Amino acid sequence: MIKVCRKSHYVFLINALALFLFSHLTWAAKDEAYNSSELGPDPRRSYDLSISLGTLLPNKNGLREGVPGWILRASVPTRTGIVEAGLFSGIGNGIVYRSASLDYRMDLLLDPVAAHFLIGFHGDQFSAETASSRFAGGWHYGGGVTQFLVGPLLFRFDFRHRFSPGQAVEVTLGLVYRLGSDLGN
Repeated sequence: MIKVCRKSHYVFLINALALFLFSHLTWAAKDEAYNSSELGPDPRRSYDLSISLGTLLPNKNGLREGVPGWILRASVPTRTGIVEAGLFSGIGNGIVYRSASLDYRMDLLLDPVAAHFLIGFHGDQFSAETASSRFAGGWHYGGGVTQFLVGPLLFRFDFRHRFSPGQAVEVTLGLVYRLGSDLGN
């Protein structure tokens, strides 16, 4: 069994809070930046639907092989950030892995791309040849970038570092369809 230093959880949490505060303080400055750049529709006033392909690299309960899969996401803007829900489904290397997540996302404008930071919770159901079917839940943090392509389509890269039980890393690439670029928030 792998031992995880509790200090590493605190370091990640402190970094996550610092990034959240920085992005929250720069929230108002983004209005003019989105209006004057080629970043596409403002995500704070848009609903997003996305599909991505990628790999989950688990290190929990006897699972050690990468699991290729896909993830569907939907995002809803709020006054203080973006709430995002996702469903991951992966089958590979003798592992069947399903996961649902709920995230709070903050977008950071780094012209010509928009970076994002997220933190949230997930619930996982997995089975493998080396382990019986199990359910587990935990928290995660992550980030990525979004690049405007054309019209309402954007390219998105994401990573998530998952905790409890064990650790896992999820890396995905995909497309985003942005709906309603002016919701009047």
